[in-house]
Amino acid sequence: MREIVDFMKELLLLKKEDKKLVGLTSFKRARKPVIPKARKKVSKEVKLSDLMRRA
Repeated sequence: MREIVDFMKELLLLKKEDKKLVGLTSFKRARKPVIPKARKKVSKEVKLSDLMRRA
């Protein structure tokens, strides 16, 4: 596990002298607000005309 962390640190360093790190925060996307979907009212009765249309 330590080797993986060291490898990732090595990849993300710009310059070792400046100690500047490049993180993944620049790639973060803003979350989209969740819009609740309107639910249709389900009719419990089946009409003959509905069956004829679907057939």
